[in-house]
Amino acid sequence: MLAATGATGNGATGDGAIVKGSAAAPRTPSAAESVAKISGGQPPPRTAEERSPLQPDIRLHGGIDAWGGLDLHENAGREHRRAGYGRFFVDSKFAWPSSRRGGAAGPGSAGPSAATSSAWDGVLSVEAEALSAAGSGGSYDDGDLDLFEAWLRWRRGSWEVTAGRQLVRWGKTDQISPVDVLNPQDFRLFIVPELEERKTPAWMLRARRFFSTWSVEGVFIPFFEPAEVDYFDSDWAIFRHFREQLLAAPLPPAAHGAIAGIDVVEHEPANTLKNSQYGLRLETTVGDVDLAASYFSGRDRQPFFYRAPFSGLRVSGSFDAADAASLFGGAAFTGDDFHVSYRRDHVVGLEFETTTGLFGLRGEAAWARRRAFLTDALRSRASPVWQGVLGLDYLGVNDWYLNVQVSHQYLDDYSDRILYFRRHNSAVNGELRREFAHGTWIADLRWFLSLTDGGSYWHPRLTRATRMLGDISLGGHVFGGAEDTLMGFYDANDFIYLRWKYSF
Repeated sequence: MLAATGATGNGATGDGAIVKGSAAAPRTPSAAESVAKISGGQPPPRTAEERSPLQPDIRLHGGIDAWGGLDLHENAGREHRRAGYGRFFVDSKFAWPSSRRGGAAGPGSAGPSAATSSAWDGVLSVEAEALSAAGSGGSYDDGDLDLFEAWLRWRRGSWEVTAGRQLVRWGKTDQISPVDVLNPQDFRLFIVPELEERKTPAWMLRARRFFSTWSVEGVFIPFFEPAEVDYFDSDWAIFRHFREQLLAAPLPPAAHGAIAGIDVVEHEPANTLKNSQYGLRLETTVGDVDLAASYFSGRDRQPFFYRAPFSGLRVSGSFDAADAASLFGGAAFTGDDFHVSYRRDHVVGLEFETTTGLFGLRGEAAWARRRAFLTDALRSRASPVWQGVLGLDYLGVNDWYLNVQVSHQYLDDYSDRILYFRRHNSAVNGELRREFAHGTWIADLRWFLSLTDGGSYWHPRLTRATRMLGDISLGGHVFGGAEDTLMGFYDANDFIYLRWKYSF
């Protein structure tokens, strides 16, 4: 959350184009309809070729995702002991028949199946969500009703153009993907939601052209949308409960009043053509290896703190009582708020993917010109970042699945005042999963382990999958490490949960 991270996950995509017949000529009854008429039965539904050219194919579905959690630690102060989350969504996928016979291939294919085919399809979805937490010292609530995905796609021959609010996947690796930079992420619960659940759609125009052995893709993002974060009053906020810790310190009443009013002022770029974002990606296949190269000119979606309410401050990053006490060591309160901006960034990425037998091998490498890192003065420092990820998948016998990724991040302009990160940052993350009883029981473990500072995250889960009731999971989120590490910063947030996911 305190520095940009990668993300993965694809958005919902429409179904394939529907082929239509001639609208001018009268339609000859099919053999099945003739037999049904003679027998007195009802004719079967019309096929895609028999539909009216103006009649779209519309499919509706939705789902519920809800969980409740209980903290595993007896926390002091304003730490939350109970938390809950609920999401309800409904989306519609629609497609119009093609203008000529011959359908169009779906996203990710080598291109439409016929050079003369054209088709329209799209998605419209809305979601309602609520997040709450409570404890002896206070509560936290957040929720809203939002438009989620809303896009329209046109395909003809080797061209594909999509416009609207959409999720677009760049990169090949899982969980950590430095190339996947087009969509913002929701960090209100840090990395507790999986990567594909954290990504949120963005308004963009996307065009792809397919050739015989390669393809080119361009994106244009007119409006900037930052990552969604909390600054105060949450166990997962950037400053957690630091403001409350300051209010509990023995300060003069006037200082208490000023500290209670500390806020964060966000300076987002204006919605002008000058501030728009754009990217280009080339993809090809050499032998059995998929290769891609990309360039993105946009903005770091993490907040850059360029002004703080304190001067002369030097904290450890734990934001506990000890950090609050450091205000008496020469720091001064300026009476200002935190001010953040979002700096222009450029990302150059390379990626590959291949398979051999039961194994899959994937990798990414990226260079970002300017990423924000929080320092012990509660101001940010910008640094160029090099990052590489190498991943291995294994789909074995007896329903075993293993995914392991090794990543390394290098900060080109490092300072020892940067919190939670060092010049070199190496980590291993992955997932181990096993299905039982024909997939009705699933046991899995997701993890992250920093090889640099020893910080760790573990997510064990047991799921019962049913047709009628959906998926019911029992699991836990466990963080570990010293308090000056990114994972150790959330060590007090370990919790167990019960989750229900149902689709209709």
